Amino acid sequence: MTRRAGAVPERVAVTVERLDVAPDAAVLEIGCGAGVAAELVAARLRTGTILATDRSATAVANARRRLAPYVAGGRARVEQIAVEDADLPPGTYDAIFAINVNVFWTGTDPALVGRLLRALRPAGRLVLAYEPPSPDRVPVIEARLRGALEGVGATVSVAGHPLGRSRLLVTEATPPHQRTGTNPDS
Repeated sequence: MTRRAGAVPERVAVTVERLDVAPDAAVLEIGCGAGVAAELVAARLRTGTILATDRSATAVANARRRLAPYVAGGRARVEQIAVEDADLPPGTYDAIFAINVNVFWTGTDPALVGRLLRALRPAGRLVLAYEPPSPDRVPVIEARLRGALEGVGATVSVAGHPLGRSRLLVTEATPPHQRTGTNPDS
């Protein structure tokens, strides 16, 4: 299947490239919008799947249209749900990601972050990418993300990517059980 014509926003392309998903990966996207990133991920999957979620009915309808060939092929699902209400069984995903989803830096509930980290399989990663509206927001967003993730024991790395006049902030977190080699829910 080929990707639709049209420009892919650089923040989306950079984030999907950073995900570097394997063809058999199980992936969750939080706040999928029109499904642009989910489509790029689905194109890389062979036996893996992506679950694209958004709280907006309009976004979900657009994503379902965009991802229809991947849904029909069993590589994608699209659901209307807020991340706070999502079912996140432990050890389900190889990667969980979100692009410009404010819930993670505007007052993240530590219990939610913990649930997301527990939903990762061994060697899984949580990737949160933001293109702040102004450069002066980068340190604020980075500090809040780092605090929320480290506050539940995650190992955090942060990278900045120049985007024209802006900058993309990519935060990657691995759960505490990756350091110890044990899954607290097993």
